Amino acid sequence: QHYEDLKNIDFNQVDIVTVLIGTNDYMGNTADVVPLGSADDTTRETFYGAINYFVNTMQTAFPEVDLVFVTPTWRMNHEELGGASATIQPNARNNFLSEFVDALVERGNYYSIPTLDLYRTSGLSEENHANYFIDEVHPNSNGYELIGNTISQFLIETYNKE
Repeated sequence: QHYEDLKNIDFNQVDIVTVLIGTNDYMGNTADVVPLGSADDTTRETFYGAINYFVNTMQTAFPEVDLVFVTPTWRMNHEELGGASATIQPNARNNFLSEFVDALVERGNYYSIPTLDLYRTSGLSEENHANYFIDEVHPNSNGYELIGNTISQFLIETYNKE
Protein backbone atom coordinates (compact mmCIF):
# COMPACT_ATOMS: atom_id res chain seq x y z
CA GLN A 1 0.00 0.00 0.00
CA HIS A 2 2.75 2.48 0.86
CA TYR A 3 4.49 1.81 -2.44
CA GLU A 4 1.26 2.57 -4.28
CA ASP A 5 1.02 5.91 -2.45
CA LEU A 6 4.56 6.79 -3.57
CA LYS A 7 3.64 6.34 -7.22
CA ASN A 8 1.31 9.35 -6.92
CA ILE A 9 3.99 11.74 -5.68
CA ASP A 10 5.53 14.18 -8.13
CA PHE A 11 9.07 14.19 -6.74
CA ASN A 12 9.91 17.15 -8.99
CA GLN A 13 7.77 19.18 -6.55
CA VAL A 14 9.44 17.76 -3.42
CA ASP A 15 12.25 19.50 -1.53
CA ILE A 16 13.01 17.00 1.25
CA VAL A 17 12.33 13.29 1.74
CA THR A 18 12.61 12.13 5.35
CA VAL A 19 13.28 8.41 5.73
CA LEU A 20 12.59 6.75 9.09
CA ILE A 21 13.48 3.07 8.76
CA GLY A 22 14.85 0.17 10.72
CA THR A 23 12.52 -0.98 13.48
CA ASN A 24 10.44 -3.32 11.29
CA ASP A 25 13.58 -4.56 9.54
CA TYR A 26 15.05 -5.43 12.93
CA MET A 27 12.04 -7.16 14.42
CA GLY A 28 9.59 -9.79 13.30
CA ASN A 29 9.51 -13.51 13.08
CA THR A 30 12.53 -15.16 11.48
CA ALA A 31 11.16 -14.81 7.95
CA ASP A 32 10.48 -11.07 8.42
CA VAL A 33 13.79 -10.08 9.97
CA VAL A 34 15.90 -8.41 7.31
CA PRO A 35 19.57 -9.42 7.17
CA LEU A 36 21.83 -6.52 8.12
CA GLY A 37 24.25 -7.13 5.26
CA SER A 38 27.35 -5.00 4.76
CA ALA A 39 28.15 -1.45 3.67
CA ASP A 40 28.94 -2.47 0.08
CA ASP A 41 25.66 -4.38 -0.48
CA THR A 42 23.52 -3.16 -3.35
CA THR A 43 20.76 -5.75 -3.17
CA ARG A 44 17.40 -4.76 -1.73
CA GLU A 45 17.45 -7.99 0.28
CA THR A 46 19.62 -6.58 3.09
CA PHE A 47 19.26 -3.48 5.24
CA TYR A 48 22.51 -1.91 4.04
CA GLY A 49 21.69 -2.86 0.46
CA ALA A 50 18.22 -1.32 0.63
CA ILE A 51 19.68 1.93 1.94
CA ASN A 52 22.28 2.02 -0.84
CA TYR A 53 19.69 1.13 -3.46
CA PHE A 54 17.29 3.82 -2.24
CA VAL A 55 19.91 6.57 -2.09
CA ASN A 56 21.35 5.75 -5.50
CA THR A 57 17.88 5.52 -7.06
CA MET A 58 16.68 8.80 -5.55
CA GLN A 59 19.88 10.73 -6.24
CA THR A 60 19.91 9.56 -9.85
CA ALA A 61 16.24 10.22 -10.54
CA PHE A 62 15.81 13.34 -8.38
CA PRO A 63 19.19 14.92 -7.62
CA GLU A 64 17.58 18.14 -6.36
CA VAL A 65 15.66 16.36 -3.56
CA ASP A 66 17.39 16.47 -0.18
CA LEU A 67 17.32 13.22 1.78
CA VAL A 68 17.20 13.05 5.57
CA PHE A 69 17.58 9.84 7.58
CA VAL A 70 15.89 9.27 10.93
CA THR A 71 16.81 6.20 12.96
CA PRO A 72 14.34 4.16 14.98
CA THR A 73 13.88 5.07 18.62
CA TRP A 74 14.80 2.80 21.49
CA ARG A 75 12.06 0.17 21.98
CA MET A 76 11.11 -3.01 23.74
CA ASN A 77 10.60 -6.25 21.85
CA HIS A 78 7.14 -7.74 21.40
CA GLU A 79 6.04 -9.93 24.33
CA GLU A 80 5.71 -12.99 22.09
CA LEU A 81 9.37 -12.54 21.19
CA GLY A 82 10.58 -12.22 24.75
CA GLY A 83 9.62 -8.67 25.67
CA ALA A 84 13.07 -7.54 26.78
CA SER A 85 14.64 -4.23 25.81
CA ALA A 86 16.00 -4.18 22.26
CA THR A 87 19.21 -2.98 23.91
CA ILE A 88 19.81 -6.40 25.47
CA GLN A 89 17.79 -8.79 23.29
CA PRO A 90 18.86 -9.48 19.70
CA ASN A 91 16.45 -10.38 16.92
CA ALA A 92 16.06 -13.83 15.35
CA ARG A 93 19.22 -13.25 13.27
CA ASN A 94 21.18 -12.31 16.42
CA ASN A 95 21.42 -8.59 15.54
CA PHE A 96 20.61 -5.78 17.93
CA LEU A 97 18.48 -2.76 17.01
CA SER A 98 21.54 -0.57 17.60
CA GLU A 99 23.26 -2.32 14.67
CA PHE A 100 20.47 -1.18 12.34
CA VAL A 101 20.72 2.31 13.83
CA ASP A 102 24.49 2.32 13.32
CA ALA A 103 24.08 1.14 9.71
CA LEU A 104 21.75 4.05 8.93
CA VAL A 105 24.05 6.54 10.68
CA GLU A 106 27.08 5.16 8.83
CA ARG A 107 25.32 5.32 5.45
CA GLY A 108 24.15 8.85 6.23
CA ASN A 109 27.75 9.85 6.91
CA TYR A 110 28.94 8.06 3.78
CA TYR A 111 26.41 9.83 1.54
CA SER A 112 26.55 13.15 3.46
CA ILE A 113 22.87 12.81 4.32
CA PRO A 114 21.74 14.58 7.51
CA THR A 115 20.89 11.82 9.98
CA LEU A 116 18.98 12.13 13.23
CA ASP A 117 19.85 9.35 15.69
CA LEU A 118 16.55 9.08 17.58
CA TYR A 119 17.77 5.87 19.22
CA ARG A 120 20.36 7.77 21.23
CA THR A 121 18.95 11.32 21.35
CA SER A 122 15.17 11.06 21.76
CA GLY A 123 15.36 10.34 25.49
CA LEU A 124 13.16 7.23 25.16
CA SER A 125 14.34 4.37 27.36
CA GLU A 126 13.26 1.41 29.41
CA GLU A 127 13.06 3.67 32.46
CA ASN A 128 10.40 5.97 30.94
CA HIS A 129 8.80 3.42 28.60
CA ALA A 130 5.40 3.51 30.35
CA ASN A 131 5.14 7.29 29.81
CA TYR A 132 5.73 7.19 26.05
CA PHE A 133 4.54 3.86 24.64
CA ILE A 134 1.13 2.18 24.39
CA ASP A 135 2.79 -1.24 24.17
CA GLU A 136 6.29 -2.59 23.67
CA VAL A 137 6.88 -0.77 20.38
CA HIS A 138 4.29 1.87 19.47
CA PRO A 139 4.42 5.37 20.94
CA ASN A 140 1.43 6.97 22.65
CA SER A 141 0.50 10.63 22.12
CA ASN A 142 3.32 11.74 24.47
CA GLY A 143 5.79 9.59 22.53
CA TYR A 144 4.65 10.94 19.17
CA GLU A 145 4.87 14.50 20.48
CA LEU A 146 8.41 13.91 21.74
CA ILE A 147 9.47 12.27 18.47
CA GLY A 148 7.76 14.94 16.35
CA ASN A 149 9.36 17.77 18.30
CA THR A 150 12.78 16.12 18.07
CA ILE A 151 12.51 15.65 14.30
CA SER A 152 11.17 19.19 13.80
CA GLN A 153 14.02 20.68 15.81
CA PHE A 154 16.56 18.63 13.84
CA LEU A 155 15.14 19.82 10.51
CA ILE A 156 15.08 23.44 11.68
CA GLU A 157 18.70 23.23 12.88
CA THR A 158 19.82 21.42 9.71
CA TYR A 159 18.17 23.75 7.21
CA ASN A 160 18.59 27.07 9.03
CA LYS A 161 22.36 26.77 8.41
CA GLU A 162 21.89 27.25 4.69
